[in-house]
Amino acid sequence: MRFEPIDLGFSTVDADGVGLTFDKGDVVVRFTDREDADVCVAFREVIGFSWNDELDAPLHPEDAVLRVDDSPWLATQLELAATEDPATYAHYRLCFNACGVLDVLTRRHDVYRG
Repeated sequence: MRFEPIDLGFSTVDADGVGLTFDKGDVVVRFTDREDADVCVAFREVIGFSWNDELDAPLHPEDAVLRVDDSPWLATQLELAATEDPATYAHYRLCFNACGVLDVLTRRHDVYRG
C-alpha cells in the first residue's frame, strides 16, 4: 500500500467545519477552506467509505489529499462487488488534521467540486 499526493481540485489544508453526507451511493464532503471559501466535493458510485476521528494516533498528521495505491481494502470491495472494470475505481484519503481522516472508494474520475 502506497500513499500518493493527488490534486483533485481542492485542498484540505486548514479546513474547518467538515461535514459528510451519504445518499444514494454518493458521499458529499463540505468544508470551509483556508481562504474561507465553501468547498463541496461529491464522490460518485461509492463502494465504501470510512471516517476516522482518532486524532491521538493519526495515520497522516498533515492536511493532505492522497490516492492509496495497492489498497487491500479496495481490492476486497471490488471482489465483493464483482465490478466489471476494477481499474475505474480508486481509494482516496482526505486528511483533515484538525478533525479526522476520510477514506473513500469511488469511481476514479467521478469526483466533483461544486
